[in-house]
Amino acid sequence: MCKFRHIDGGFLRWSAKCIAKRFRPLVRTLPGDEYGNRLNRYIIIIILVLLTCGPEQPAPETRAQFARAQALYRNRHFDESLAALQPVRAANPDFAAAAVLEARIHFFTRRFEQAERVLTEALAAQESPYTRLWLGRVIAVHDDRQDEAADHFRTVIASDPENYMAHYYLGRCLEAGRNWQAALVEYETALAMEYQLTHVHAHMATLFSRLEMRERARQHYERLRQLGASEAVLARVASAVGGEAE
Repeated sequence: MCKFRHIDGGFLRWSAKCIAKRFRPLVRTLPGDEYGNRLNRYIIIIILVLLTCGPEQPAPETRAQFARAQALYRNRHFDESLAALQPVRAANPDFAAAAVLEARIHFFTRRFEQAERVLTEALAAQESPYTRLWLGRVIAVHDDRQDEAADHFRTVIASDPENYMAHYYLGRCLEAGRNWQAALVEYETALAMEYQLTHVHAHMATLFSRLEMRERARQHYERLRQLGASEAVLARVASAVGGEAE
């Protein structure tokens, strides 16, 4: 059995991607096909080892129980979802996805202390950008811990620069600290990767209005309307940007 099976699968896939990206330019500059082909083979072997040494998959009955907990969560039956998840967590304490689901249930039922504890323990067991992203989200609910949350999002971005949700949540922390220009940079980075994020457009419309950049505020408000944002969101943004949203 591979000794790396306790490592989070998402982290392993990210590691393989980074290795391939880091060494590809070197392969192109090597003085001869023999060296280039040899290094290519080494990279392929490393990637295959990383991808095949992911965490052990739970038993079929455990996966079925986890799927049931997920379905209950999606339907917002949080207490039932948590009850269904408990045997999964007991049988597979290192199952990161189950830990994050438990934390999300605590988060949406406003049990923030429990959510933070679960995620902190999961991160101590194995590094995972997804787990860290959620830990940052939980910490960010506290107004006096925005810098701490921002550090978690920066850690995620350092390992996965294309994680647009980490850029978005970092932007929110910066906005909460009234660092509006830096927040806009993070929001724009997120939109460059995923332009359909209505909540990012909402924040940007508000920030541009605060900076008295009225045309930019109006553009993001119009984009919200095009994306079918809810009436509640549109009303909130219109109120924030004043007459520029009309």
